[in-house]
Amino acid sequence: MLCSMRLPFGCVRECLWVPAAALVLGACGSSSSRSSGHTPLPVVAYGGGSLLTAPVPVMVMFAGDALASELESFGSSLTSSTWWNTVRAGICAGATGPCVGDGAPGVSVAIPTPASASYTDSATGGPSTLQTWLAGAVSSGVLPAPGAGAVSNSIYVVFLPQTTSVSLDGQTSCADGSFVGYHAWLTLGAQQIPYAVVVECPTLAPAFSNVQATTLLEQTTIAASHEIVEAASDPIPPTGYALDATNTANWGWLDVTGGGELADMCVDLVGLNQDHASDGVFVAQRVWSNARAAANQDPCLPPLAGATYFDVAPRQSFFVLPVGGSAT
Repeated sequence: MLCSMRLPFGCVRECLWVPAAALVLGACGSSSSRSSGHTPLPVVAYGGGSLLTAPVPVMVMFAGDALASELESFGSSLTSSTWWNTVRAGICAGATGPCVGDGAPGVSVAIPTPASASYTDSATGGPSTLQTWLAGAVSSGVLPAPGAGAVSNSIYVVFLPQTTSVSLDGQTSCADGSFVGYHAWLTLGAQQIPYAVVVECPTLAPAFSNVQATTLLEQTTIAASHEIVEAASDPIPPTGYALDATNTANWGWLDVTGGGELADMCVDLVGLNQDHASDGVFVAQRVWSNARAAANQDPCLPPLAGATYFDVAPRQSFFVLPVGGSAT
């Protein structure tokens, strides 16, 4: 289960959790590649599991959602948009396997009643009132039936108001250092059903005076696009695309991203608003590209026009020191 974090220094971003040891900072954009011989950027590896070859977002909004019409428009074309076709490039099951592809137009459902005041959910098999509600809504026909397949191509994206609190394994939505969104899956009959939750948390002031504030709509579409692309590329975490946690070279990155999925890897940790890009009317999350990382280019897509990319990295991912020891 992967989360979108709310960072306390003044910005809200999606992430699994965040690598102090292998952090890439920069004015993310396009540039010619120059390498100073540092540790290569990591590969977000394919784990052999399912990918969504024709993902269809099912946008679920409750009564009173002021963003409902914009989110309906956003979801209707997201998985066939220019942004989508840029960021999904190369997300395939090996060299010859199926790839994350375009989906049919997204579906929107307006729930005529308000959301509950609170829900629980769990990545560890604990109690989940959110999954109970979602399964009931699908089974009763309130929400459309999932697409066919052992892992459905339907991604149910549940938007909740800031007045609704979600407790995810002890983390509470909208709190500083907590989350604004996450994706997971549930089992319904013989199917595994991907879903995402996005809470429309209050926006935070920018970290720096020269950074433009993010609107509630922008924050929400960034979070939703982040979770949708990760649900398509890693619907049953971590069997799709995610950093290999057994590779010690990735440990620093996992410390920072918390899970290392494709969208998490491009979270802007310093609050410069470099982790998202506009695709016409809406703003969406930038996403890691293994091919660009291997070429020492800005690894996040889409590239930011007119920006200069640079990165810094340590010579190794971790050090083992005796008590009182030091290293440089």
